[in-house]
Amino acid sequence: MRMDVHGHFFSRAYLERAVEFVTARPERDPFWRRHLQTRLLPDPTMWSLEGRLEKMDEEGVDVQSLSMVDPMVYFNDAEAAIEMARISNDAIAEACHQHPDRFGGLYCLPLTAGLDTSLAELRWCVEDWTCGG
Repeated sequence: MRMDVHGHFFSRAYLERAVEFVTARPERDPFWRRHLQTRLLPDPTMWSLEGRLEKMDEEGVDVQSLSMVDPMVYFNDAEAAIEMARISNDAIAEACHQHPDRFGGLYCLPLTAGLDTSLAELRWCVEDWTCGG
């Protein structure tokens, strides 16, 4: 069995909303926006489960662990961080539920929204997300 434990994945909803927000590292925002528009949105393996599964099959990957990549949900606006964490966690959970034999996932926490909020999201993920378990 071949497993990829480093599979970055975004939901299309995340990618479409993320450009509206300033990250915790605003000096990287121009790079992030350019990367989003030129690399992430045009590449269906980054946001489409069908595209992802097709690519996995082409490369002989049986199982993949899905996770976020920069800027994750580290937005200056706490409400944006919370919203985007839930969008991301829902998308990864849905991928795991639709294809439990192909995907596992990692939680994404809205750390810029504060400890209590991050712990609440973690609690929700552990209790309700049940990805892979």
